[in-house]
Amino acid sequence: LDKAVLRPGRFDRLLEMPLPDRKGRLDILGVHSKGKVYEKNVDLSMIAKATPGFTGAELMNLLNQSGLHAIRKGRETISQEDIFESLDEIQSERVGESSPFTARQLDGTPPAQLRKRMAVFAAAKGLIGCIMPEYHELARVSVSPSGHTSTFAHYIPKEESVETNVVDRAVLESELVVFMAGYCAEKLTFGENNVSILGSSDYQSARVLAEQIVCEYGFGRNVRLLSIPHESAPEDAVVEEATSTSSDKVSATMNAAIRADVTDLLNAAEAKAYIGLARNWRLYEKLANELFVNQHIMGQEFVSMLKENGAFMYPDQYLKDFYEDAGSDHVVYPDHTDAQDFMSDTEGSNGAAVAAEESHIVQQ
Repeated sequence: LDKAVLRPGRFDRLLEMPLPDRKGRLDILGVHSKGKVYEKNVDLSMIAKATPGFTGAELMNLLNQSGLHAIRKGRETISQEDIFESLDEIQSERVGESSPFTARQLDGTPPAQLRKRMAVFAAAKGLIGCIMPEYHELARVSVSPSGHTSTFAHYIPKEESVETNVVDRAVLESELVVFMAGYCAEKLTFGENNVSILGSSDYQSARVLAEQIVCEYGFGRNVRLLSIPHESAPEDAVVEEATSTSSDKVSATMNAAIRADVTDLLNAAEAKAYIGLARNWRLYEKLANELFVNQHIMGQEFVSMLKENGAFMYPDQYLKDFYEDAGSDHVVYPDHTDAQDFMSDTEGSNGAAVAAEESHIVQQ
């Protein structure tokens, strides 16, 4: 509205309409599902649970997109898979893709080598989030949704966190570990010299979150209980400017302390992701192979596989035990000299498990 319309005295009261809660979303989905034919496995309560923060219009669009997915596949009924594929697309648009690799549209199914790399990345993000206590619930993990060179691990945040926009330190540090999981998995599976840019957007998100933890929330090790300027650069600015504190407002000594805290957080998150993958290496291989073949795993099935295989679970959500000065060591990755042969040889990935298990950090 024009500001002139909202001048004092022209309106007696302004009312804000909050976003619908889970029950409200379920009622909205019920309204927009009329006239559509669904398969028996469709659970609207699960869809309502998986869509916190969605408006009524977005929920309507989700069901309409699901119908189009079913039509493209030659079916007259909408399945749960159709709905979650549409949800993947919508969530990708909401989050935004910063990497040119993940934004690329493919014609048909991705090549086997690329699909293997994406499966490795997706399996790691799903696994690490699920073995983290009190983390968000996993709804679905997918590889190449709608033909894009991207992966998506769809987590359902707690309703109260979405409504209040309040999260604690444990959740923030868990987010860092999940962000680093795919990047770490690629290094473990293919070797440090064969890492792709598939995880560049996640790594960038981890850097931004680490700076927010230190500069805005005061959870750094050296910089605490202080409000440090953290400026957002324009959309067309370079990445380094978008993730840097304002140098003209922070002394060189304080800036160095901030850099040290951010680096410590990222290194600790990588070390924790590394240990989670190494301790669950056989299970991680099964998950990656399942994604390689079927391109998606629903959350309940994913969690069932973890339980059946006795997955190692993290004792807590924090990073305090994974800093180098807490007794941990630098992460040591296996050296795969021939990534092409390794990618085509599923059994060959056992070498990564051996190297991981023998490294000092896992023993710690």
